[in-house]
Amino acid sequence: MWCLATRIGPTRSLPSRLIKYRQNSSRPPLPNTPSVAPAPLASRTLASRLVAPLNAYGRAAKTRPYIIQLSTSLLIWFTGDFLAQSIERTSQPTTASSWDVPRTLRSLLIGAGSAIPSYHWFNLLSRSFTRLPIWAAIAARIVTHQAVFAPVFSIYFFFAQAVLSGGTVADGIERVRAALVPSLLNSARVWPAVMLVNFTLVPQDLRALLHAFVAVGWQGYLCILNQRTARLLESKENEVQEV
Repeated sequence: MWCLATRIGPTRSLPSRLIKYRQNSSRPPLPNTPSVAPAPLASRTLASRLVAPLNAYGRAAKTRPYIIQLSTSLLIWFTGDFLAQSIERTSQPTTASSWDVPRTLRSLLIGAGSAIPSYHWFNLLSRSFTRLPIWAAIAARIVTHQAVFAPVFSIYFFFAQAVLSGGTVADGIERVRAALVPSLLNSARVWPAVMLVNFTLVPQDLRALLHAFVAVGWQGYLCILNQRTARLLESKENEVQEV
């Protein structure tokens, strides 16, 4: 009987325990207890879809840096030339309506030639001035880039455009003399701000990506400046021959 009573006793008190548990569990949370709602599944999925390509680009840039830099450079130069030719056909009705394929090929060839040297330059710049304070190092990198890379790249671009168009070495030098100063002045208005953002906010593996977005517009500007300078020099040469 004692064993039976001990087995039945807890069983009879079970409903009261359940009622008390439900009452306690139904109490509202304390007012000081913060309740954090989880992020919606749709927003998390959208964020993962946006970040996934960047992560994939960063991994590919680490494992195959030359292939990624070369393909990115070709895409930049093609898009820049496409943008430049589209703007010229819209702003200048006298310009030929057909697409200038040799001009696009020249841009691709120049972009392919500058891809790997530019990659090594930016890596060297990222590793330089590391003993300076952070803001002094960033300022030194920006000044070095504008003083060394910007003029060298502009000379390479305008000289190669002139020579690949069928001109002589003298024509290339004349093209550089006419277009170098405007390109450097406008470069100083664009690239220091871009590099400041790149060195302060962007991870090293993704810096080339931000550079690529800005470089599309910059290469388009260089293509327009090159064509404008070529037409100006050609008109001057024609005037001299007529005289």
